[in-house]
Amino acid sequence: MNTAGELAINPQFESAGSFFEGLASVKLNGKYGYIDNTGNFVINAQWDYAGAFEDGLAIVGNGKEDSKYGYIDKTGNYIVNPQFSYAKDFSDGLAVVKSNDKYGYIGKDGKYVINPQFEDVDYNLMSFYETNFYDDMGIIPIRSDNKYGFIDFSGKIVITPQYDS
Repeated sequence: MNTAGELAINPQFESAGSFFEGLASVKLNGKYGYIDNTGNFVINAQWDYAGAFEDGLAIVGNGKEDSKYGYIDKTGNYIVNPQFSYAKDFSDGLAVVKSNDKYGYIGKDGKYVINPQFEDVDYNLMSFYETNFYDDMGIIPIRSDNKYGFIDFSGKIVITPQYDS
């Protein structure tokens, strides 16, 4: 529907996401791709998962149990090849990813800004702040004793984990 409440794109997809940065992920024949606001495919349906575009990039992945995620640009080209077992949207130029059962942060070029070293990241607090970092500090839970500490953009621990959630 458009803002006037009129049908803008005929129902034809198995599911559809919201438009972000001019594109929406849609599912057709079991695969995800991206359409523009006229309903035309800009990026053909080819993935098992396709996230929203954030900061010019979107997470895509293939595979069910052992999915590998990477990032594409608005032309459908991989900017970061699928290699992560978990990935979040970019925020403030960084994205949290999981590799070898540890979490770290990458830049838009796919290179690690903060190497995978953390047992977990606090998704609830990141969602609350709508960014991976807040006031230049990231929140890292230590799962073994449920204590929290803070890191800076370089990954240096600024406050040793010592706080309860």
